[in-house]
Amino acid sequence: MEAEIALNLGYKVDIVTGLGPTDQKLISHGIPGVTYWRFPALTKYIYPHLDFKASLELYKLFKQNQYQVVHTHLAKAGILGRLAAGLAEVPFILHDVHGPSFSDKHNPFRRNMFINAERLAGLVTTNYIFYAAHLKESFENRGIGKKADKRVIYPDLRLQKFFESPALSGEERGRFRSRWQLTPEHIVIGYAARMVPSKGHYYAIEALFHLRNQWPQARLLLVGGAIWPEEMAYLNWLQGLVRELNLEGKVIFAGQQTQMVPFYQIFDLFVLPSLYEGTANAMLEAIVMGLPVISFDIPAVHEFGPPELIVCPFGQVEGLAQGFAQCFTQLKSSPEALRPSLDFRRNLVKEFSAKRWRKKLADFYANLMN
Repeated sequence: MEAEIALNLGYKVDIVTGLGPTDQKLISHGIPGVTYWRFPALTKYIYPHLDFKASLELYKLFKQNQYQVVHTHLAKAGILGRLAAGLAEVPFILHDVHGPSFSDKHNPFRRNMFINAERLAGLVTTNYIFYAAHLKESFENRGIGKKADKRVIYPDLRLQKFFESPALSGEERGRFRSRWQLTPEHIVIGYAARMVPSKGHYYAIEALFHLRNQWPQARLLLVGGAIWPEEMAYLNWLQGLVRELNLEGKVIFAGQQTQMVPFYQIFDLFVLPSLYEGTANAMLEAIVMGLPVISFDIPAVHEFGPPELIVCPFGQVEGLAQGFAQCFTQLKSSPEALRPSLDFRRNLVKEFSAKRWRKKLADFYANLMN
């Protein structure tokens, strides 16, 4: 991680985090030589009174410790941290852009709020690291951080383990499928994502509903858990939608999982109905596992997706259902035509490797020191 790279270059490193939804630590293990600061007011979602308190706490910390560099991550924490660092007159203020904090797919109020907040934070930001080229382009198009240095560095997504995972035997695959009430005859559509509305689970559920008579053997397996109260509310709504559409038994909620490889091994295809993505990590994992992928038309797909990927019109349930039907038909007749090539998969592993990421980030930090 960045802290270890900075330590190796001679930096003194402090890490600042909030707390999880049940007061658990967001970092479970410490790095020797790193000081940790945890502020309960620094939350994932927007709570104005807590956000104001967190900003004051960050400002006091930055002013007191007189940091030379503050490096922020994530949308809300990144905005609060950079503004506090700017007020504390920190010389170098860095921000990693993992994904879009604003998108044309957000509602206008939220989109404009985050664009304006990013523009304000951009006035004090000296350096940006974007996890994808389309993210850099979106900031530049909106005039955010005009004077800041901007560069794209693909993160370490640890894709090697997915690429090297052997295929399951028919017996092993059947045994693992049976844990989720799946038989060899079922066509399993897989999706792995956080339980938040922007991931678009409901599009996949409604697309399956459209195909319930034509493809009765199709099943949707959703991997991902709900942690925060907002996520629990969304999960409950999705489960209610499944009951309303009489899809119980056809839509399976697998919950939070720590080992994703076995799930990719039992999926027949992977769907990405997300409204917006940065690097679309789960999609990349599915691709390097050799799975056919169906997705809405979003920038991440054009930057990282293989030629074989089926792209559906954005936000259209019927278009997604047609994509499913096309894929189901091809899986029966010519499944290999849907799978990403070995060369494409190997190149993705290289682009998102730990070695490449560490080298680029170490060079970046070294240049700051100089």
